[in-house]
Amino acid sequence: MTTLAIIQARMSSSRFPGKVLADLDGLPMIVFMARRVAKCPSIDGVIVATSDETSDDLLAKTCKANELTVFRGPLNNVLQRFAMVQAQYSAEVMVRMTGDCPLADPRVIDGLIALRAAETAHYASNVEPRSFPHGFDCEAFTAETLRRAVSNARDDYDREHVTPWMRSDEAGLRRANLLRTPSVSSLRLTVDHPADLEVIRAVVADVGPDAALEEVVKWCVENPEIMALNAAHRTV
Repeated sequence: MTTLAIIQARMSSSRFPGKVLADLDGLPMIVFMARRVAKCPSIDGVIVATSDETSDDLLAKTCKANELTVFRGPLNNVLQRFAMVQAQYSAEVMVRMTGDCPLADPRVIDGLIALRAAETAHYASNVEPRSFPHGFDCEAFTAETLRRAVSNARDDYDREHVTPWMRSDEAGLRRANLLRTPSVSSLRLTVDHPADLEVIRAVVADVGPDAALEEVVKWCVENPEIMALNAAHRTV
């Protein structure tokens, strides 16, 4: 089966505009993330899916300059953007991630893809319930599931966030969830605010750009003073 990782990204973040191009270990953050994701053995390709608005021209240009595949579609109807990617590349399974998760671990993604296949699930994630850190989120779904979401999603929220309909009881889909034991869901390793980026930069500086989830978790436990930098934004 053709499996694509689709990283949705835009420059117009309300809380931290332009964050996806912020420097991380000498690279734009989106490039740093995409290169990590590309190391997942179950992935056949990585697509950065951004908008066709002029506000995302620099993002698209930067990705292309770093040899990343870019797809551009509607700004707010991200669900339709995903459907357009699927149609263009004939993807049978898609893994959805967001560009504010630069430490996305190819091993976690691989585990999620394997779980979805083993359980023949229409939709699988590692957030129902959450047991991984914020910033390691990933979701996998089939092309047919995506088509059904496009047909059945009724409101702007569903279209902007892609998967709410898939996760609803109304959809009646077969769902699977990847768990980590013990849970480390209290760790915040996503980038929504400048303080979050400070934490990520500190992690990468110490454990390196290819560190696996378990190395990152160990570092976080051993460096509470750094993890306190974004504590105000932490959610469980």
